[in-house]
Amino acid sequence: MAQRQGTQIMYYPYLRGKQFELLAIKELADVMRESKSVHPVIEPVRDVDSSNTLLRNMAVLAQKRVPSTVIINPQVGEIKGTNKSEQLLATLRPILDVNPQMKIGIILSNDEELVKLTHILNHQDRQFKVDLFYGSSNIQNECMNNLSKSCDVDIHFAEDKYVTRRYRSTFPTRRTALLRDSFARQIRNQDYFTLGESIFSEDHLFFREDNYVGFGDFQTIGSQFNEGGALPRVVAIHLTYQRPNEEAIYIRHFCSTPNGSSADTAGKYFEALTKLVTFVDENRLDNSAIATFRSHLTNRSYAGLGVIKKLSIQNHIYVALGAENND
Repeated sequence: MAQRQGTQIMYYPYLRGKQFELLAIKELADVMRESKSVHPVIEPVRDVDSSNTLLRNMAVLAQKRVPSTVIINPQVGEIKGTNKSEQLLATLRPILDVNPQMKIGIILSNDEELVKLTHILNHQDRQFKVDLFYGSSNIQNECMNNLSKSCDVDIHFAEDKYVTRRYRSTFPTRRTALLRDSFARQIRNQDYFTLGESIFSEDHLFFREDNYVGFGDFQTIGSQFNEGGALPRVVAIHLTYQRPNEEAIYIRHFCSTPNGSSADTAGKYFEALTKLVTFVDENRLDNSAIATFRSHLTNRSYAGLGVIKKLSIQNHIYVALGAENND
């Protein structure tokens, strides 16, 4: 990404702490470190008592000095709410202590959670740097004032910066980043089959005009949380890209042909993959994620649906970086 007027512009991919989403950013740690422009946000969804996946992957980002934010009051998944917030903070503490570029995040969900989180932060032996994530909730001013005294708020994340205006006198910083869900999720994978090319996002073009310090999205997954489940009747690969001489980011969905059956997922993948590889070859698109897709087709290798999601995320991060560089 480019640097304008002495200000580092950041791209904020928002991910859930599932295995392949964490692997996506872990494997791109060197790319993100070199760019100095990618700041992943992770909302953990797995219980830290039963899995060390979060800590293991975040440790790699810390080692590479990749800036990141981990939310301590997830709103989806196994540790939703504040019941595990204190334990989550304690688990992350060794990384937070050695990596000054890592922050904690708080979703402004409701007053009760904010009171609990403020209590937890007040009983720490240091003041943490915190990013706030705004939704549709209306938090009382008293809760926000108390929170502001308990931590060092760095960035306000919101789809509309005007939702932060009522609190702007509460916090020393007014830095706001745009966070938007640009993925038009369909109910079933087969619903993507008839969709053609569409614009995914133009936020990278206009966020500066609205005085945002950066832009973020939910990649090609969307903000809706899904635990996963049955085998799909249609395999869909979501690919973002830029067309030559155009600044917008576009998206296409490469799908296997609906046949009413959930059998032969690997065969469905290769059918969708053949369409994707034909498209990227015709349009001369390339990065490490696309190269891996190509190798899957060449070697007829299928590693599972999680790997498809991982590669789609990685491709999108490359596209976001390229879009900013071309801006």
